[in-house]
Amino acid sequence: MTDLLLIFAMKKTARMSLFRFSLNKTLISFFLILLGFVFGSASASEKALGQSMPFASKPSSGKTTNLTGIDGDVLGLQPVRISSVLRKVDGELSLHFRGAKEIKIFKEFSPAVVLILSNDGIGSGVILNEQGEILTNWHVVAEHKNVGVVFKPRQRGAKPDPSKYILADVVKVDEVSDLALIRLKTLPRTLKTIELGSEDEVEVGADVHAIGHPTGESWTYTKGTISQFRLKYDWVTAKGVKHNADVVQTQTPINPGNSGGPLISDNATLIGINAFKADGEALNFSVAISEIRRVLASEEIYRVAAEAVNPAENCEVQSLSVGRSPDEKEEVVELDINCDGSVDALVVVPDDPNEGIQFIMDKDRGCPS
Repeated sequence: MTDLLLIFAMKKTARMSLFRFSLNKTLISFFLILLGFVFGSASASEKALGQSMPFASKPSSGKTTNLTGIDGDVLGLQPVRISSVLRKVDGELSLHFRGAKEIKIFKEFSPAVVLILSNDGIGSGVILNEQGEILTNWHVVAEHKNVGVVFKPRQRGAKPDPSKYILADVVKVDEVSDLALIRLKTLPRTLKTIELGSEDEVEVGADVHAIGHPTGESWTYTKGTISQFRLKYDWVTAKGVKHNADVVQTQTPINPGNSGGPLISDNATLIGINAFKADGEALNFSVAISEIRRVLASEEIYRVAAEAVNPAENCEVQSLSVGRSPDEKEEVVELDINCDGSVDALVVVPDDPNEGIQFIMDKDRGCPS
């Protein structure tokens, strides 16, 4: 009886072990199927989103490198594949950093901007074509028949050598619009030029770029915004020359030395020649592309301004009025000494002969130099 119970217990234990093994095998199969479904879905989703990730589960060739991720997983990746992916990412990022357009405009067009030298000072100019024609302001070349032209040094940040210049002839002048065209006597092997733009590119709010030599700081780049486009705008220089032209008003910082340099659109074309600034903040003006095209197309070689009068010439002191002082003890004579129609000085003559005659002059308005 005891033997029978022992045999029964052994058989029962064997069946339980067999059941337990069968159950474990079933669970393992189920989990394997579940994992296959999850990874299969993940792979399908990943492919649906675009380019497959650079996993090297089935390397086609080459050695693999084990990389440990943040979570401690080790991936077998091909170095060639990694390098290719990183180069692509780096290439895409380099096109989107801030200032890329500005850097490109300066690098591409600064060689087309020249430094102009004369006995009176310096200015800027822009090369228009491979024939060596350069556009600048009339007030940069003034009455000179020839000027010197210095090109941008090849080494970044290098100072230009004023002794290494090429002579250029002044071939066309328009005093009214303050433009002048000069032509190189000797052509370098290569010339960088700037393409002429159009009036359609002159839009209020658009970004613009300037390159020039403000106060002698050679090949300086500045950027600003178009404030307004003004037709037939009048301005007068310190020498009394009256100008009239279509102008582009900008916030682009310019200073003496920028005169004659290019105003460049965001499309990298010439839309103005930087000319002058007005009193106040950010009131800078360039002769517009409409005037540039007109002057270049004109057959007139020299166009004189309608009025180019120096007020110092043929100026005689004039008496504007004769009156009495408030206390009625003196005679007061108002004088205009620089022919601008305003009172610049007073002559005070006392009634009492024992007192001296006074001459009072406004030191801010005296005779022009």
